[in-house]
Amino acid sequence: MVGVVLKENGESGSVRRKAFVLLSLAILAAVVLSHLPGEAQGADYDFELLKEEATVRVRTDGKADISYFFEFINHGTGFEVVDVGMPNDHYELNSATARLRTYDRSGALIKDRVISDIRRSTYIDIGVEVHVNSRNDHRILLDLSIRCDRMVWESPNNDRMASVEFRPTWFDSPYQRGATQSLEVHIILPPTVPDLNYTAWENREWDTQELTEEGWKLTWDWGSQYPGVIEDGGCDVGVAFSKEYVNKYYRETFWMILGDWISSACAFLCLILPILAPVALIVALIVYSVRKSKDYFRPTVSMPGAGPRTGLTAPEAAMVMELPLEKVISFILYGMFKKGAIQLVEGKTPLFVKLDRSKCTEKYERDVYDAIEDRWYLDPGRLEDAMVNMIKATESKMLGFSQRKTKQYYKRIVEKAWEEIKASTDPAALEVTMKKHDQWLPLTRDFDRRMDLHVYPIFLHHPGTVSQGGPVPNLPGFARTYVNAIHGVSKNLVVNTSKLTSNVVSTLHPAPKGGGGGHSGGFSGGGCACACACACACAGGGR
Repeated sequence: MVGVVLKENGESGSVRRKAFVLLSLAILAAVVLSHLPGEAQGADYDFELLKEEATVRVRTDGKADISYFFEFINHGTGFEVVDVGMPNDHYELNSATARLRTYDRSGALIKDRVISDIRRSTYIDIGVEVHVNSRNDHRILLDLSIRCDRMVWESPNNDRMASVEFRPTWFDSPYQRGATQSLEVHIILPPTVPDLNYTAWENREWDTQELTEEGWKLTWDWGSQYPGVIEDGGCDVGVAFSKEYVNKYYRETFWMILGDWISSACAFLCLILPILAPVALIVALIVYSVRKSKDYFRPTVSMPGAGPRTGLTAPEAAMVMELPLEKVISFILYGMFKKGAIQLVEGKTPLFVKLDRSKCTEKYERDVYDAIEDRWYLDPGRLEDAMVNMIKATESKMLGFSQRKTKQYYKRIVEKAWEEIKASTDPAALEVTMKKHDQWLPLTRDFDRRMDLHVYPIFLHHPGTVSQGGPVPNLPGFARTYVNAIHGVSKNLVVNTSKLTSNVVSTLHPAPKGGGGGHSGGFSGGGCACACACACACAGGGR
């Protein structure tokens, strides 16, 4: 069994509150409103989020210490409570600590104190509420730390590895002005992890790495991001490492799923038990809203026992394997270069010269070909449209097939290709093998390292790492053309790959219009509905 963390979707909290209000007006207004915590009127939340920084310190006992830093600019008069979503409902409330610092418009310090009033959120499904009581303060800095269990899970991609995934919290756009101006996420590995040679990233490779006293610190710098992009999973991060470095990790079982479901159901029933008259209608509305709510990820639905989807091209397989979108684009461009449809002009920013559109045999190749401008650059708008169309087409091809088994199928193809590379001990045999598997060899997250170990030493007649991640000079024939082409289309492919990915995600999974309800002392945010094989730490937004 693989690990599954089940949580309600972020829209369910908003739907529930609206349902409560409607039912109270129609059936039992006084009773319903009296049992909805904090349901006063008149909150005015209007703020900017200048900075959000999340740090996940992974422990060897399967838990993680999660820290947040927020910097708000308050433009309203309702800044009393901040709700922060948690990865799952196994967080330890008694471990939570918070510090508040506020300033007036002149920059003078107003408050600098530790906050002890931290409770389970009464507004979002899985999270905590921090009572800051800063209605009239201008600049608000908030630090929050809390421990959460069930964060380290067996990796779905490799049963010899453990993994952690994390989604930072977000706030609803009706209350937050514009984008979060600076979003950073850090994952600090346990000190038992000696190096990064046998780690793998999930969703997107980290931007920087640093060995600290606590352990390896991996950083993803997302820059400016809109709440909807975060909610839809556009800023999800994760890392996998050998199980031997932790004392405990989780593997989901049927009984664990059943226990979590019963626990969540009991907690929910306890909350609505006082509302006797409309309870049946409330439950029906909530169940309906949860079923209709949008997951951040849309895996292929398959029947039990479904097999892998064979016959995909290398770029389509890379998409199913969830490799970064810029890598998928580079694989497409290499295939077009190989077929003679385009010519690559190397430089600081690569140029792509159109040669023959008829040699593009796949629709996505023709779409990318059409995205090349007369100036030989890739047009970002057309490239986004090409990727959206390709993702939809690949999802259609996956209907009825197992995504997990499909990933395993193509990973075996890639590993088999590399086994043949390792077995080629002279330059002539190695070149033949490279030509045979040229489109499958890059479909791995450590392509450069494998080339260093198994390819370059054969051609250059000495062992050891020789490329340091870049093109190697003086390679013969096809090997030089291949390496330069792969690196040429992957380096500086587009000006802003994160923006490209975010735009594609936003197009495929549009952000909801925002929460409603008008909660006193709060602004609404989303939770999340996750079905991850590792600890998908989805953090719902606060109010």
